[in-house]
Amino acid sequence: MERTAQTSPYYVGWLQAVEQDLPAARAAVLARDLTTLGAIAERNALRMHACAMAADPPIVYWNPATVAVMETVRRLRADGTQAFFTIDAGPHVKVLCSARDGATVEPALAATPGVLRTLILTPGPGATIVREEYR
Repeated sequence: MERTAQTSPYYVGWLQAVEQDLPAARAAVLARDLTTLGAIAERNALRMHACAMAADPPIVYWNPATVAVMETVRRLRADGTQAFFTIDAGPHVKVLCSARDGATVEPALAATPGVLRTLILTPGPGATIVREEYR
């Protein structure tokens, strides 16, 4: 990200967009609004990657399977399944969907050319306080 921050003409704009998106993302989490949160996460991931691609020299993390998964997710959404992708600094796509849609999303992703493995992850238990005594 250091090269992107130093050389991408889009970096400052991406940071500004993140600041604008955070209140809506927080509200979506509190409201359990997957559609809004997913759209924000997807948009932010694409903007971050656009910054990296505009760096000098360009940084392209994606491979053909990355793009294929994005298209699968868009097709799922067009067919009525609420699924949204996000991509960190690498080629691996994470797909956000409800637990009930996982049964539709997982096989669609598994059938996408170039996908080697799919994992279904769910939220863990809530935060807990662990008290330890130190001697």
